[in-house]
Parts: sequence; structure tokens; C-alpha cells
Amino acid sequence: MDSGNIAWVLASAALVLFMTPGLAFFYGGMDQRRNVLNMLMMNFYCLLICPILWIATGYTLWYSGQGSFIGNLDLAFLKDLGITGDDGGATLLSVAYLGMFAVITPALISGAVADRMKFSAWAIFVPLWIILVYCPIGFWVYGGYWTDGTITGWLGERGSLDFAGGTVIHVNAGIAALAAVLVLG
Repeated sequence: MDSGNIAWVLASAALVLFMTPGLAFFYGGMDQRRNVLNMLMMNFYCLLICPILWIATGYTLWYSGQGSFIGNLDLAFLKDLGITGDDGGATLLSVAYLGMFAVITPALISGAVADRMKFSAWAIFVPLWIILVYCPIGFWVYGGYWTDGTITGWLGERGSLDFAGGTVIHVNAGIAALAAVLVLG
């Protein structure tokens, strides 16, 4: 990778990262005064916990393995990924960039549960949702790609294309928000 490509990926990751506080302030502005702090905490909590989960298990559950429904733990904690790898660090840049989408996806759900969910419940919900819902659906579309370049997830294998995250990020967050609203009332 040349320096221009590296700069572009890092700048893009930073822009996605800055969307999360922007989303927090947007949702906070639409919230009742007494719940603004809760909304800010919910979104900034995503900035705290999601990168840790993404590095520990999220990335490997998204991309590694040859199954159809969920990845394996071969790349847990970014095992064997480095800056000086065969790809010149491109995989590590992808981890950073895609990790920012792992941050903002549950933050999109927070707008639906405004005034309905306590922060303590949110602190339990986000890690569970990332591991049990977000990662499997990501594998369905992109799974197996970093293992040998072949997509093995059951949607990707059938030709599903998700260039902008429409399925994995937006539809996934929208359905989770709808489910949360139906559960919470």
C-alpha cells in the first residue's frame, strides 16, 4: 500500500469515528432534557466497549473460518496481523476502519431506546448484541474473505453485495431498534 491509500483509509476511519459523537449530540438534542446525559453516555459507551470487542473477537467472527453462519476464533485479538505483513498492513487498516462501523452500528440503535432504557441495561445490551447479532450477520455477508479470499457466508456466497453497509449496518440496526422498541414499549 502506498502512503496515499493509507492516509485515505485512516481519514475515512476517523470520519466514521467522528460520526458517533455527532450522533450522540443529534439524538441528545431530540431527547428530553432529563435524558440527554443518558443518551450521551449510551453513545460514548459504544466508543469505549466496541473497539475492545472488535479487536478481541468481532473481527475474527466476521471474517475468519469457512462456515456459513459464524466465523471462528483463529484471528482473535488480531493474532498474526501486523504492520509488516505480506499485505503491507492493509489488513490492519481494514480492522481499524471496519471497527469504526462496529462502534456506530449499536449507537444507531440508541435513538430508538431514548427515554426507554437505563444506561446499566445498555451497558449489558451492547456487548451482547455485537457478539450475538452484529458479528454473525456480518459473517453472513463477508465471512471467510480474509481466510483465503473466498466468501463463505451464506448471503455472500449467494451473491449478496453490501458495499455501503446497507444490510449489515443499517438494516441490522433498524431491525434491532424495532425489536428493542417492541420489547420496551
